[in-house]
Amino acid sequence: MIAPDPYGEACRPDAEAGPDLGRVVRPVSVVTASTAWWCPSARSTPPTSATRPARKARPSLLIAACIVAAAPLLGLSDAAAACAAFAPMTRWGAPFVKVFGGFGSRDAFSNLLLSPWDTGTSTDRLVAAATGTAIASAFCGSLTFEWEVLYAHHWGSQRLSEFGLAFNGRWNKFPWNENVLTTFAVGTGPSYATTEPDYEPHARGDASRWLNQLNLEMTFASPNDADLALLVRLQHRSGIFGTIGGTGSNYLSVGIRRQF
Repeated sequence: MIAPDPYGEACRPDAEAGPDLGRVVRPVSVVTASTAWWCPSARSTPPTSATRPARKARPSLLIAACIVAAAPLLGLSDAAAACAAFAPMTRWGAPFVKVFGGFGSRDAFSNLLLSPWDTGTSTDRLVAAATGTAIASAFCGSLTFEWEVLYAHHWGSQRLSEFGLAFNGRWNKFPWNENVLTTFAVGTGPSYATTEPDYEPHARGDASRWLNQLNLEMTFASPNDADLALLVRLQHRSGIFGTIGGTGSNYLSVGIRRQF
């Protein structure tokens, strides 16, 4: 006498199946939700395309579509050529050294950006050295990220030293790079002066040794020697509109950048 099936008809094996007693006569799609929890074979069988719920569109698909649409405008459509062109300029982990110097300006930072040809100079001078490393990249090297540490010596109206740490984002993709390799970088981070600068007054009192630095930098190099570049830099010590310190200071400088 055959013992009754403890799981019921939904899980009854095919009598003609021979020794394979685990096969289910009915497809999984006809097993009801009320029996799936106690039917061993229904629980162990993955859902089919007929039973799998439809996936909803994800926001990431829309973002990816926007990037693809904007790629020609950003010059990213020919990724293979971009990688080959920027490889000498954006070697991950390659250290670099900068040496530069320049003069100070008492003009506001915004005035230097909007009308650099009408810049008033001061007696303040600066000579600086910085070193760092590229730590990440995006868009096949078109955009790189780097850190740098800086030492600067100031003299003129006041003599002091400055130490800084900055994190930079550097754009390497320009349409004229076949003739002149060009990069543009924006960097920010803490800046410490060994003496409170008298030319950085604070509305609520004395100047501050600790300020934020905001640096704008462009480099120009020959395609035959991408590792050695001419550097033009606007170095700004900022109180962030009086939030952490005084009015800040600005230095326009030129120098060289060498990557190893």
